[in-house]
Amino acid sequence: MAFVNSERRRDYTHHPIPGWGERVISAAFTTQSRHVEESIRAVAVSLSRFWIARGGCTVMASSALFVCLGNICRSPIAEAVFRKMVTEQGVADQWHIDSAGTYGHEAGSPADYRSQACLRKHKLSTNHIAREITKDDFKTFDYIFCMDESNLRDLQRSAKNVSNCKANIDLLGKFDPQKQLIIKDPYYGGDEGFEEVYQQCLRCCKAFLSSVA
Repeated sequence: MAFVNSERRRDYTHHPIPGWGERVISAAFTTQSRHVEESIRAVAVSLSRFWIARGGCTVMASSALFVCLGNICRSPIAEAVFRKMVTEQGVADQWHIDSAGTYGHEAGSPADYRSQACLRKHKLSTNHIAREITKDDFKTFDYIFCMDESNLRDLQRSAKNVSNCKANIDLLGKFDPQKQLIIKDPYYGGDEGFEEVYQQCLRCCKAFLSSVA
């Protein structure tokens, strides 16, 4: 049973990604291995919380998880944008960054080909494989940023069922200097929708990083 029961579902009968059906079948056979991967990921995030010695001072590693519905459109873009940003600012070793979805139907799939094309346009890339958010994510990530109010409701409802939830859960759009609170799902639209997602994520991630610097 999925950990998060989303209020919104996509019509997957007309999926724009060639070979999607085969990937879903393949993903079904890798459920057990994903459970192992999730456990390893939780340990990795926990380890990242240790104090890191750098140049005579110590800094505490932080962690951010970007979340959308299926983890193939918006959240992989946000993850890639934020990874580049912390790398350019020389603080990549101070962050653990990942993305996930509130709904596991896309688990095992790569990012949407339009998301990948948008990232390539901006000299970015992602090899992220979609996954569903887990209980451990709520316990280990400092920040969980979602894209719309449906995501937020799902996450807040799930967080209530997690003991020792430490994550600060909020809309990524709250950091948008242009006050565009919602980062809309571009799944059913054209390339322009993915570009808009990229630009919003760029603005929001920059503002967020500045706020915690």
